[in-house]
Amino acid sequence: MSSLEAPPNYLDVLVVPASDRHAAQGAYGAILDGGLGALVLRGAFEPAALAAASARLSALEVPEHLRHAPVVSRLDEPAMGVVGRCMRLSGLEDYPKSAAETRALFGQIFDDPEGLEGGVAAFLRELSGGEVRSPPGAFAPALISRLRGGAEIPYHFDNFVLLEETAFRLVAPLIESRTLLNVQVPLQRPDAGGHLELASYHWDDFVQAGAPRPDAHVDTPARDATHHRLVELEVGDMLLFDAGRICHRVTPVVGARERLTYVVHTAPLRDGSGVAYFT
Repeated sequence: MSSLEAPPNYLDVLVVPASDRHAAQGAYGAILDGGLGALVLRGAFEPAALAAASARLSALEVPEHLRHAPVVSRLDEPAMGVVGRCMRLSGLEDYPKSAAETRALFGQIFDDPEGLEGGVAAFLRELSGGEVRSPPGAFAPALISRLRGGAEIPYHFDNFVLLEETAFRLVAPLIESRTLLNVQVPLQRPDAGGHLELASYHWDDFVQAGAPRPDAHVDTPARDATHHRLVELEVGDMLLFDAGRICHRVTPVVGARERLTYVVHTAPLRDGSGVAYFT
Protein backbone atom coordinates (compact mmCIF):
# COMPACT_ATOMS: atom_id res chain seq x y z
CA MET A 1 0.00 0.00 0.00
CA SER A 2 1.41 3.38 -0.93
CA SER A 3 0.32 6.98 -1.00
CA LEU A 4 1.65 9.59 -3.37
CA GLU A 5 1.22 13.06 -4.77
CA ALA A 6 -1.18 13.07 -7.70
CA PRO A 7 -0.82 15.20 -10.85
CA PRO A 8 -2.82 18.47 -10.78
CA ASN A 9 -5.31 17.36 -13.47
CA TYR A 10 -6.35 14.56 -11.13
CA LEU A 11 -8.37 17.22 -9.30
CA ASP A 12 -10.01 18.83 -12.33
CA VAL A 13 -13.78 19.11 -11.99
CA LEU A 14 -16.03 19.14 -15.04
CA VAL A 15 -19.48 20.72 -14.65
CA VAL A 16 -21.93 19.90 -17.45
CA PRO A 17 -25.71 20.13 -17.83
CA ALA A 18 -27.34 16.83 -16.94
CA SER A 19 -28.81 16.80 -20.45
CA ASP A 20 -25.34 16.71 -22.07
CA ARG A 21 -24.94 12.94 -22.05
CA HIS A 22 -22.04 12.91 -24.54
CA ALA A 23 -19.85 15.14 -22.36
CA ALA A 24 -20.87 13.20 -19.26
CA GLN A 25 -19.90 9.86 -20.77
CA GLY A 26 -16.49 11.20 -21.74
CA ALA A 27 -15.97 12.57 -18.24
CA TYR A 28 -16.94 9.24 -16.65
CA GLY A 29 -14.26 7.49 -18.71
CA ALA A 30 -11.70 10.14 -17.74
CA ILE A 31 -12.46 9.59 -14.03
CA LEU A 32 -11.89 5.85 -14.42
CA ASP A 33 -8.59 6.57 -16.21
CA GLY A 34 -7.42 8.98 -13.49
CA GLY A 35 -7.46 12.00 -15.79
CA LEU A 36 -10.34 13.83 -14.13
CA GLY A 37 -11.16 14.43 -10.50
CA ALA A 38 -14.94 14.80 -10.54
CA LEU A 39 -18.01 15.17 -12.72
CA VAL A 40 -20.92 17.41 -11.73
CA LEU A 41 -24.20 16.90 -13.60
CA ARG A 42 -25.92 20.25 -13.08
CA GLY A 43 -29.68 20.10 -12.64
CA ALA A 44 -29.96 16.32 -12.58
CA PHE A 45 -32.93 16.38 -10.18
CA GLU A 46 -35.76 18.76 -9.37
CA PRO A 47 -34.70 21.04 -6.45
CA ALA A 48 -38.28 21.56 -5.22
CA ALA A 49 -38.83 17.82 -4.76
CA LEU A 50 -35.55 17.51 -2.87
CA ALA A 51 -36.44 20.50 -0.67
CA ALA A 52 -39.72 18.80 0.24
CA ALA A 53 -37.85 15.60 1.10
CA SER A 54 -35.44 17.57 3.31
CA ALA A 55 -38.38 19.11 5.18
CA ARG A 56 -39.91 15.67 5.79
CA LEU A 57 -36.58 14.33 7.05
CA SER A 58 -36.18 17.26 9.47
CA ALA A 59 -39.63 16.53 10.92
CA LEU A 60 -39.15 12.77 11.07
CA GLU A 61 -38.11 10.82 14.15
CA VAL A 62 -35.60 8.42 12.62
CA PRO A 63 -35.42 5.09 14.50
CA GLU A 64 -32.25 4.83 16.54
CA HIS A 65 -31.01 1.72 14.74
CA LEU A 66 -31.25 3.56 11.40
CA ARG A 67 -29.07 6.48 12.40
CA HIS A 68 -25.45 6.51 13.45
CA ALA A 69 -22.37 8.69 13.68
CA PRO A 70 -20.20 8.91 10.56
CA VAL A 71 -17.25 6.55 10.33
CA VAL A 72 -14.95 9.55 9.91
CA SER A 73 -15.83 12.33 12.33
CA ARG A 74 -14.58 14.91 14.78
CA LEU A 75 -17.90 15.52 16.48
CA ASP A 76 -20.55 13.16 17.79
CA GLU A 77 -24.27 13.53 17.21
CA PRO A 78 -26.25 15.71 17.15
CA ALA A 79 -23.72 17.80 15.18
CA MET A 80 -23.40 15.12 12.52
CA GLY A 81 -25.00 11.85 11.64
CA VAL A 82 -25.96 9.39 8.93
CA VAL A 83 -29.51 8.26 8.13
CA GLY A 84 -29.77 4.67 6.91
CA ARG A 85 -27.90 1.47 7.63
CA CYS A 86 -24.69 0.75 5.76
CA MET A 87 -22.78 -2.49 5.28
CA ARG A 88 -20.09 -1.83 7.84
CA LEU A 89 -22.65 -1.70 10.66
CA SER A 90 -24.46 -4.87 9.65
CA GLY A 91 -23.39 -8.50 9.72
CA LEU A 92 -23.91 -10.65 6.66
CA GLU A 93 -27.08 -12.14 8.14
CA ASP A 94 -28.51 -8.78 9.26
CA TYR A 95 -27.71 -6.66 6.23
CA PRO A 96 -30.66 -7.64 3.97
CA LYS A 97 -33.08 -6.75 6.78
CA SER A 98 -31.43 -3.41 7.54
CA ALA A 99 -31.26 -2.60 3.82
CA ALA A 100 -35.02 -3.23 3.53
CA GLU A 101 -35.64 -1.02 6.59
CA THR A 102 -33.58 1.74 5.02
CA ARG A 103 -35.67 1.49 1.88
CA ALA A 104 -38.87 1.73 3.93
CA LEU A 105 -37.52 4.79 5.75
CA PHE A 106 -36.66 6.47 2.46
CA GLY A 107 -40.25 5.82 1.43
CA GLN A 108 -41.29 8.21 4.19
CA ILE A 109 -38.73 10.84 3.24
CA PHE A 110 -39.16 10.93 -0.52
CA ASP A 111 -42.46 11.18 -2.39
CA ASP A 112 -41.06 8.69 -4.87
CA PRO A 113 -37.95 7.03 -3.41
CA GLU A 114 -37.61 4.95 -6.55
CA GLY A 115 -37.49 8.21 -8.50
CA LEU A 116 -34.26 9.42 -6.91
CA GLU A 117 -32.63 6.01 -6.69
CA GLY A 118 -33.89 5.13 -10.15
CA GLY A 119 -32.66 8.45 -11.50
CA VAL A 120 -29.17 7.91 -10.12
CA ALA A 121 -29.17 4.36 -11.49
CA ALA A 122 -30.33 5.60 -14.91
CA PHE A 123 -27.47 8.12 -15.06
CA LEU A 124 -24.98 5.41 -14.05
CA ARG A 125 -26.41 3.04 -16.65
CA GLU A 126 -25.99 5.63 -19.36
CA LEU A 127 -22.52 6.70 -18.24
CA SER A 128 -21.17 3.17 -17.94
CA GLY A 129 -22.99 1.76 -20.96
CA GLY A 130 -24.04 -1.31 -18.99
CA GLU A 131 -26.28 -2.64 -16.25
CA VAL A 132 -26.53 -1.30 -12.70
CA ARG A 133 -26.57 -4.14 -10.22
CA SER A 134 -28.32 -3.33 -6.94
CA PRO A 135 -30.96 -5.95 -6.18
CA PRO A 136 -33.79 -4.54 -4.01
CA GLY A 137 -33.49 -5.88 -0.50
CA ALA A 138 -29.85 -6.80 -1.02
CA PHE A 139 -28.26 -3.35 -1.04
CA ALA A 140 -29.56 -0.31 0.84
CA PRO A 141 -30.62 2.41 -1.63
CA ALA A 142 -28.25 5.04 -0.23
CA LEU A 143 -27.44 6.94 2.95
CA ILE A 144 -28.22 10.52 3.89
CA SER A 145 -25.38 12.46 5.48
CA ARG A 146 -26.51 15.25 7.81
CA LEU A 147 -24.08 17.85 9.11
CA ARG A 148 -25.13 20.70 11.40
CA GLY A 149 -23.32 23.92 12.21
CA GLY A 150 -19.75 23.33 13.36
CA ALA A 151 -19.52 19.83 11.91
CA GLU A 152 -16.88 18.79 9.41
CA ILE A 153 -15.53 15.56 7.99
CA PRO A 154 -11.72 15.37 7.96
CA TYR A 155 -9.62 14.15 5.04
CA HIS A 156 -10.15 10.47 4.29
CA PHE A 157 -10.47 7.88 1.54
CA ASP A 158 -13.65 5.87 1.05
CA ASN A 159 -11.74 2.72 0.14
CA PHE A 160 -11.71 1.49 3.75
CA VAL A 161 -15.33 0.39 3.34
CA LEU A 162 -14.13 -2.50 1.20
CA LEU A 163 -11.97 -3.72 4.07
CA GLU A 164 -14.99 -4.20 6.34
CA GLU A 165 -16.14 -7.81 6.48
CA THR A 166 -19.69 -7.40 5.16
CA ALA A 167 -18.74 -5.07 2.32
CA PHE A 168 -15.72 -7.11 1.35
CA ARG A 169 -17.59 -10.40 1.23
CA LEU A 170 -20.68 -9.02 -0.53
CA VAL A 171 -19.21 -6.47 -2.91
CA ALA A 172 -15.45 -6.83 -3.41
CA PRO A 173 -15.71 -10.11 -5.39
CA LEU A 174 -18.06 -8.38 -7.85
CA ILE A 175 -16.21 -5.15 -8.57
CA GLU A 176 -13.02 -3.75 -9.97
CA SER A 177 -11.72 -2.95 -6.52
CA ARG A 178 -9.18 -0.28 -7.48
CA THR A 179 -12.02 2.05 -8.45
CA LEU A 180 -14.57 3.03 -5.82
CA LEU A 181 -16.69 5.95 -6.93
CA ASN A 182 -18.85 8.14 -4.73
CA VAL A 183 -22.15 9.60 -5.93
CA GLN A 184 -23.66 12.55 -4.09
CA VAL A 185 -26.91 14.47 -4.60
CA PRO A 186 -27.26 17.57 -2.37
CA LEU A 187 -30.71 17.69 -0.80
CA GLN A 188 -30.11 20.86 1.22
CA ARG A 189 -27.15 23.21 1.36
CA PRO A 190 -26.08 24.89 4.62
CA ASP A 191 -25.94 28.65 5.12
CA ALA A 192 -22.22 28.52 4.31
CA GLY A 193 -19.34 26.05 4.17
CA GLY A 194 -19.88 22.32 3.95
CA HIS A 195 -18.06 21.99 0.62
CA LEU A 196 -16.34 18.89 -0.67
CA GLU A 197 -12.59 19.51 -0.96
CA LEU A 198 -10.24 17.26 -2.93
CA ALA A 199 -6.51 16.99 -2.22
CA SER A 200 -3.71 15.88 -4.55
CA TYR A 201 -2.84 13.01 -2.24
CA HIS A 202 -4.14 9.65 -3.38
CA TRP A 203 -3.96 5.97 -2.58
CA ASP A 204 -2.25 3.66 -5.04
CA ASP A 205 -3.51 0.21 -4.00
CA PHE A 206 -5.89 -0.15 -1.11
CA VAL A 207 -7.63 -3.52 -1.06
CA GLN A 208 -5.36 -5.57 1.15
CA ALA A 209 -6.44 -7.90 3.93
CA GLY A 210 -5.77 -6.32 7.30
CA ALA A 211 -4.76 -2.97 5.83
CA PRO A 212 -5.33 -0.01 8.18
CA ARG A 213 -8.10 2.45 7.50
CA PRO A 214 -6.23 5.14 5.55
CA ASP A 215 -8.33 7.98 6.97
CA ALA A 216 -6.72 7.31 10.36
CA HIS A 217 -3.45 8.97 9.35
CA VAL A 218 -3.88 11.07 6.21
CA ASP A 219 -5.27 14.37 7.46
CA THR A 220 -1.92 16.14 7.88
CA PRO A 221 -0.30 15.05 4.59
CA ALA A 222 -3.53 15.80 2.74
CA ARG A 223 -3.64 19.32 4.18
CA ASP A 224 0.02 19.73 3.18
CA ALA A 225 -0.58 18.47 -0.37
CA THR A 226 0.41 20.74 -3.23
CA HIS A 227 -3.05 21.08 -4.75
CA HIS A 228 -6.57 21.35 -3.36
CA ARG A 229 -9.89 21.83 -5.11
CA LEU A 230 -13.27 22.89 -3.72
CA VAL A 231 -16.32 21.36 -5.39
CA GLU A 232 -19.32 23.65 -5.03
CA LEU A 233 -22.66 21.93 -5.58
CA GLU A 234 -26.24 23.11 -5.91
CA VAL A 235 -29.35 21.28 -4.73
CA GLY A 236 -30.32 18.85 -7.49
CA ASP A 237 -26.81 18.35 -8.88
CA MET A 238 -25.32 14.88 -9.10
CA LEU A 239 -21.62 14.49 -8.27
CA LEU A 240 -19.45 11.53 -9.24
CA PHE A 241 -15.78 11.19 -8.19
CA ASP A 242 -13.18 8.55 -7.36
CA ALA A 243 -13.49 8.65 -3.57
CA GLY A 244 -11.42 5.52 -3.14
CA ARG A 245 -8.20 7.02 -4.48
CA ILE A 246 -8.69 10.78 -4.09
CA CYS A 247 -8.29 12.06 -0.54
CA HIS A 248 -11.20 14.34 0.33
CA ARG A 249 -12.98 16.11 3.16
CA VAL A 250 -16.05 18.21 3.91
CA THR A 251 -15.22 21.71 5.12
CA PRO A 252 -16.86 23.00 8.33
CA VAL A 253 -20.58 23.75 8.09
CA VAL A 254 -21.50 27.31 9.07
CA GLY A 255 -24.92 28.41 10.28
CA ALA A 256 -28.10 26.79 11.54
CA ARG A 257 -29.14 25.17 8.28
CA GLU A 258 -28.21 21.49 7.94
CA ARG A 259 -26.16 20.09 5.10
CA LEU A 260 -28.16 17.10 3.79
CA THR A 261 -26.65 14.89 1.11
CA TYR A 262 -27.82 11.67 -0.55
CA VAL A 263 -24.76 9.40 -0.85
CA VAL A 264 -24.08 6.06 -2.51
CA HIS A 265 -21.04 4.13 -3.76
CA THR A 266 -20.59 2.58 -7.17
CA ALA A 267 -17.79 0.67 -8.89
CA PRO A 268 -17.29 -1.07 -12.24
CA LEU A 269 -18.19 -4.76 -12.25
CA ARG A 270 -15.27 -7.11 -12.83
CA ASP A 271 -16.96 -8.73 -15.81
CA GLY A 272 -17.31 -5.38 -17.58
CA SER A 273 -21.11 -5.60 -17.78
CA GLY A 274 -21.77 -2.35 -15.88
CA VAL A 275 -21.51 -1.11 -12.31
CA ALA A 276 -22.51 -2.13 -8.80
CA TYR A 277 -24.51 0.33 -6.69
CA PHE A 278 -24.29 -0.05 -2.91
CA THR A 279 -23.80 1.52 0.53
